[in-house]
Amino acid sequence: MTLRACLIVVLTALACLPSPGEALALGQPLSPSPQERQALERAKGKLPGTIVFASRRDGKWRLYRVGADGTGLTRLSTHQANERRPYFCQGGKVLFFQSDRGGRVQVWRSDPSLGGAKLVSPAGRAEWLHGVSEDGKRLLVRTGDQPGDYLLRFLDSGREVAVDFPGWGARQGWVDAVLSPDGRRLGVLFQPREGGQPKQAVYYMEVDDQGRLHGIREVSDGCVVGWRPDSQAFLTCRRTPAGTSLCLASPDGHKERLTEGRQWEYWPAFSPDGQHIVYGASPSDQHDSDTGNYEIYVRRAQGGEPLRLTFHSASDLEPAWGTASGGGQAAPAAELLYEAEAYNHPPGQVVADGQASEGRAVLVPRQSPGGGVIHGQYDFLPAGSYVARFRLRVAAVGGQGPLARLDVARGGGKVLVSREVRPKDLPGGGYADIELAFDLDQPDKDLECRVAFIPGAADLYIDRITVTAAPPGLGGYLKRLLNKSLGRGE
Repeated sequence: MTLRACLIVVLTALACLPSPGEALALGQPLSPSPQERQALERAKGKLPGTIVFASRRDGKWRLYRVGADGTGLTRLSTHQANERRPYFCQGGKVLFFQSDRGGRVQVWRSDPSLGGAKLVSPAGRAEWLHGVSEDGKRLLVRTGDQPGDYLLRFLDSGREVAVDFPGWGARQGWVDAVLSPDGRRLGVLFQPREGGQPKQAVYYMEVDDQGRLHGIREVSDGCVVGWRPDSQAFLTCRRTPAGTSLCLASPDGHKERLTEGRQWEYWPAFSPDGQHIVYGASPSDQHDSDTGNYEIYVRRAQGGEPLRLTFHSASDLEPAWGTASGGGQAAPAAELLYEAEAYNHPPGQVVADGQASEGRAVLVPRQSPGGGVIHGQYDFLPAGSYVARFRLRVAAVGGQGPLARLDVARGGGKVLVSREVRPKDLPGGGYADIELAFDLDQPDKDLECRVAFIPGAADLYIDRITVTAAPPGLGGYLKRLLNKSLGRGE
């Protein structure tokens, strides 16, 4: 190839790359078609339970909840962390999921709304979640990329054992295993490295309390992802000329195709009664899970038209179906929480503070230069009315002039509401909440809650910022009263 030809190839490739703005684009809300609206209207109140799924609508993976009939879409994740792989157990009362909120990917346990979350993984160990038993006592985790990196953990005693995939013969390659609801069986995809053994396939096997494997049978091709509640069969995703097809596989090797395979269909899971399935599907030209337009669908396990539940051009995937009711009208996102130390900028200093929510706060000494101290969340919120609460305190007061300017801004830097804070607004030396109410007339994926320091009046301590849905009936007059008519915005 000549030099000129090489240059043409390089320039053509560069021209095809997205611009910086396009590369960061994470999608937008979509509108249902008239047929989809009619289907959702017919489904209201007829499909019980709620579905929790992962979505990458603002650059990180968050957990969302939607009613199985398509109502009540709510964002559950509040931390600035990636959170994925939800699993319900104990009749839908407990939710397990994986999160990197502690710095590493680890397993957490919470209530169905992510409240009261507690770390399950050992401190400092990265783990990926691969299933939990229905009684919540057994957990399957993966700690690395080798077949021998799977552990079966007994949560009531804390004991854990290695799952003996190498003893089966799977020593080099990729294992993707899923624990059954009874905690005693595995669905396993094995992909050997460089023509090794066992052959590439989906296998059924039983695992005992010592991690030993028994009753191993090859049952399908494709990949395995979802067990039926009775632990007697699981769902697989098998390749077709146009995408993947969802199939039901049983330990005896029987396979039943459930969908036609005209698109990419992955992450299937059963409803609690085993009568329906939920899964993520994307058009056949959009396979990648990060960038494809995967949406959440439900349908009867034995046939029927699928019902589309989500409408957003970012990926929605990894659904889990719980028994709790989640109906009602679409709600604003759940509370967002921003620890100040995660969004600190000079002249702010992260310091230990026993009064702060997590033992640390951002301190700005009163003689520091002025400027933006807390900013950069760039978060997603649906349309709605909200209240932002800035938790602040002062020390070493040396004047009564302005101390800081607080504001909430949407994409493009447009300020929705702002106010100045003075030392008199934070009496007593302890933390107090300064509240700002605001409206979003349309969804926004670049929302910021900001603190700009003004030098001279006092030392400023910033603990955290929370954003919650505004109380019903908080009209314009009350908002202006809440914001004390200071600064811009209502």
